[in-house]
Amino acid sequence: MLYSLTKTQDGMIKSHLKFFIRVFLKDKFSSILNILGLALGIAVGIVLLLILQNDFTYDQNYANHERIFRLGAHYQIPGTDTNTGATARELGPILKDEFPEIQGLVRIKTLDHSLVRQNSTGNEKAFYEENVIQADSSYFQVFSHKFIAGNPRPCLSDPHNVVITQSTAVKYFGVNDPLNKLLLVNDETWKVAGVIRDLPENTHLKFDILLSGLPDHREWTIKNGKPVSLAFWNPDVQTYLLLPELYDPENFYSRFSTHL
Repeated sequence: MLYSLTKTQDGMIKSHLKFFIRVFLKDKFSSILNILGLALGIAVGIVLLLILQNDFTYDQNYANHERIFRLGAHYQIPGTDTNTGATARELGPILKDEFPEIQGLVRIKTLDHSLVRQNSTGNEKAFYEENVIQADSSYFQVFSHKFIAGNPRPCLSDPHNVVITQSTAVKYFGVNDPLNKLLLVNDETWKVAGVIRDLPENTHLKFDILLSGLPDHREWTIKNGKPVSLAFWNPDVQTYLLLPELYDPENFYSRFSTHL
């Protein structure tokens, strides 16, 4: 006699289902507690996995994330002893000269509560934006982003170019092509030179608008070709370094005090 494997499997499933129903009806309270406990355990497990995934991939959206370092500062004066993730912008050019192993360097300034407007499409839109940064033209030599429009190499070469995220482009320009359109940021005119994919949530460097051409304060921080020491007490930018593969930061620390 021949038996269909499909029918056999169907019969086993029906048998298990009937057994489960009988057990459930026999002790409803205990069964409900078991089901709720199982469901809660699965839910907690999923949440923990999502948290771990978020943590283990934090700031790893950049191609060279293992080689990117942020320069911090330790300030000590009578009554003050503090560590900060910011540095004086005057420090950047000095590091480039003194540490030839640095393959890329970019300084970033965060601009809070910036008024952004556009009227190039004939329908003016204006919003206060909190995620606006201004950076050196070398930004895309250090940080990699997926470009939707524009070219990462020359897009920040002009000191009045701006790169925006995809959601920001839709916000201000709708379905229109945003390239070469103008944005007013705090009453200054900027030309859209690139559109990048929105940044992930698990990154510390979040922005919607990236302005090129970080202003230089050399007129009051440089005297006789040397930086004024007081300039280094103004940590107003975040400085990021792109270092060689497998670079040991101790090599940087050991030489830093002897150079500066």
